[in-house]
Amino acid sequence: MKKISILLGVFMLVFTSCNIESLDDDIGSSSNSIVGKWRMIDYTYTGETITSAQGQELSTSFVGEAFDMTNTITFSEDPNVITSEGSFSLRLTSNTLGQTSTQTITGLEAINDGNWERDGDELFTFTDMGEGVMNIDKLTESILVLSVSQEEDLSQAGFRIISNIDAIVTLERVTD
Repeated sequence: MKKISILLGVFMLVFTSCNIESLDDDIGSSSNSIVGKWRMIDYTYTGETITSAQGQELSTSFVGEAFDMTNTITFSEDPNVITSEGSFSLRLTSNTLGQTSTQTITGLEAINDGNWERDGDELFTFTDMGEGVMNIDKLTESILVLSVSQEEDLSQAGFRIISNIDAIVTLERVTD
């Protein structure tokens, strides 16, 4: 159960804090607007966690893939508000010391409600989980691709945990 809590914490960190990398040329024209309702059609993340204590290191690689996605995310303007409805499930496969395990986590939300700002290829979110920055890799009239790349370094009770996470979420504009 503790492992699931840690993984859910990592998931929330992906959507609330990250490091920004350079952007491809796929943003589209500046006339493409993020404002509107978007449906999540794909979400994957990969990464590695290295845990060290007493001179020993343990490395775990992982891949998370979303399924059963009913999420919609709405970006409103004046004021810039972000709202999320629905949920998704996540199939998390991890490998430690050659042993592979798969877990299914259900009832996850894409992002907490809050506020947003856009500055070029960066999307800033402000929710009760904190501030976050996502890279806008692609924005057309019908597709929005967001990515994050994050390194987290935690130390507690003699343990050091370093996690590197890369995540990509693909959204499709909902037309009513």
